[in-house]
Amino acid sequence: MYFTRGYLFHTQNHGAGRKTCNYGVCVKGENYTDASDAADFYGNLIDIMELEYEGIVNLRITLFKCDWYDPVMGRGTRRSNSGVVDVLSSRKFNKYEPFILASQADQVCYGIHTQRNQSESGSMF
Repeated sequence: MYFTRGYLFHTQNHGAGRKTCNYGVCVKGENYTDASDAADFYGNLIDIMELEYEGIVNLRITLFKCDWYDPVMGRGTRRSNSGVVDVLSSRKFNKYEPFILASQADQVCYGIHTQRNQSESGSMF
């Protein structure tokens, strides 16, 4: 586990079968032109690693290894008018970029939704 910026993170393996989910991760995207087109990255925390650099200063850095979902709006994620983000868990990010600095991570919670009749819920994602 790792505590940073007011969040307590656990790995996905640690959280499997528990009532709380502390392994959901979000990182703000940087490659968009305005805030309304924010392509944030959502994923699950797989491993927590601490790198230590030898020397007088004794520098340490903590990295999170994550499995990411497809960040493309309309394909892997969508945002409702109220600001709630839906993530399509079957769409994975196809690039191997698993590591982030722990200080970059925001914690998110994923809800499990059952599929309803399409006429009740509008368009299904």
